[in-house]
Amino acid sequence: MKRFSNFSHTYRAQARGFSLVEMAIVIAVIGVLAGAAVFAVDVESGAATVVDTEQGTLAAVVKQGAAITGNAPNSAAVVTGAQNYLADQVLTGGSGATAWTCNTGAGTCTITLEGAKTATYAIAANGVVTLTNLTGFNHYAISASDRIEKT
Repeated sequence: MKRFSNFSHTYRAQARGFSLVEMAIVIAVIGVLAGAAVFAVDVESGAATVVDTEQGTLAAVVKQGAAITGNAPNSAAVVTGAQNYLADQVLTGGSGATAWTCNTGAGTCTITLEGAKTATYAIAANGVVTLTNLTGFNHYAISASDRIEKT
């Protein structure tokens, strides 16, 4: 402690740095922000996983429908059957999908996920299912190998 002659009281040099309480508040705020960011990324990556998984499911359903009916995989009969089967699976499966809709004329099917995310798949005459469009995904795109990947 220093004493100054022109002051009537004792002057103590002011402490430098942050107090323990201030540091705890800063750490708590950073923790909350990091937790929110991790949650947002986890939700988006979960939706991306569903899109990739459902592509395989759609391909299997189309292949089976074509084998049963004897029609081309992208025919109206097979695509309609796939839509009916997949819509039933959405109601009972809990995959994160909220709806399946298929356009029998174009041979395409679209899956809708929570949060207005959609993925559209094209069904070729040979039964190959290709991911053709993504809507509502902020950090994902269609890769060259026709899968969803982080951008």
